[in-house]
Amino acid sequence: MNMMKQETHTEAMHETEGGVVPPAQNGNDEAPPNRTEVLKAWRRTLAASRLLQVLGVALLLQLLLAGGLYWNTRVGSDFVVAEQLLAFDDSQADTLEIVSEDESVSLTRQEGGWQIAGELKLPADTAKVDQLLSQLGNLEAGLPVASSKGAREQLDVADDDFQRHVRVLQGDQVLADLYVGTSPGYQRAHVRRAGEDAIVAASLNVHDMPEDVNGWMDRELLAFNDVSGIQTDDFTLSSVDDDWQIEAPEERVTGHTIAQESLERILQALHGLRVNEIVMESDEILAEPNALEQSASDEQSVSTEDDTASEDSDEPAQLVWEVTENGSEPVTLTLTRHESEVTVERSDRPWQFKAPLSVFTTLNEIDLDTLLPATPTDDDESAENEGDVGDAASSATAGGSAGLGAQPDADG
Repeated sequence: MNMMKQETHTEAMHETEGGVVPPAQNGNDEAPPNRTEVLKAWRRTLAASRLLQVLGVALLLQLLLAGGLYWNTRVGSDFVVAEQLLAFDDSQADTLEIVSEDESVSLTRQEGGWQIAGELKLPADTAKVDQLLSQLGNLEAGLPVASSKGAREQLDVADDDFQRHVRVLQGDQVLADLYVGTSPGYQRAHVRRAGEDAIVAASLNVHDMPEDVNGWMDRELLAFNDVSGIQTDDFTLSSVDDDWQIEAPEERVTGHTIAQESLERILQALHGLRVNEIVMESDEILAEPNALEQSASDEQSVSTEDDTASEDSDEPAQLVWEVTENGSEPVTLTLTRHESEVTVERSDRPWQFKAPLSVFTTLNEIDLDTLLPATPTDDDESAENEGDVGDAASSATAGGSAGLGAQPDADG
């Protein structure tokens, strides 16, 4: 019996060494629990639990580090810091200068908008200028991609080798001075502030910074906004309180209403008249102040000769319309076509431009026949029926009016 108790006690002691609390012993033959062994077992269990926690935290940190490295690899040089690259108030700017390797243009703020500097004094596209200034003023600096002299030349941002050199001024004070070079990606460009070595990639497009007059001029500077009268060799139109009427030739239009579709085509063409580029270079105009006027006269002569020589062509070489806007004097609009090119000018503007062929085609297709409706009004028919038979026949022969063929023959 004693041997069996000894074996049971030995098994209990083995279990205690494994970290299990020995069972309570009853009777005089069973020993009290060993507290030291119990504490050791508890500490080992706690240590194992803490190790698992540390390993879990370490795994989480590794995952976060891997994610950060992946993100940094994706964005690369596009990583943006809080610093603004130029940081100027675009509302204070009054001059914008853009220089390329071959050309340059200067824009100045005038009352009511921007203007291309120089003797031409062409109105600039104010919305386009303001948009670029706002973009430059809020440009953010990314991490530098290079700074060496060789890199400046390779990326086209050197002092003497660049794609664009942009300066923004307020009077004589330089608000921004930037070199713009090659593109590392869509809508991005390598840039460098003047006087600094660091080259960064910024959200800019070099094509949004044209370096010539044609890239900045207001393309709608010849458009008519509030037309109230139109006169051509074929017809005369006038508007009173937005009520359009055909006034001439009187023998054909008496009692007729205007064809609204044709009228809308005319008004849309005049209102949406856009120009592509100025015909003559500024230095040629400046060298001879009357050169543009002489050129227009010569071109009209050539157009007339071409029109005479091309009698088999239905399209005239030139359209001359007199257009009146509310509250203004009549203005002569001249469109000259030479093959597929069209030039346009207004008598109240000192410039001549190239225009889309579609403008000439649209206006050339409008004549008196397209402006008259298919049939005359009821008032016109009554007036014609009350007239003399001979006069009616003569009128029908001269003007081609409809509704005169059936005249009563009672007097005969």
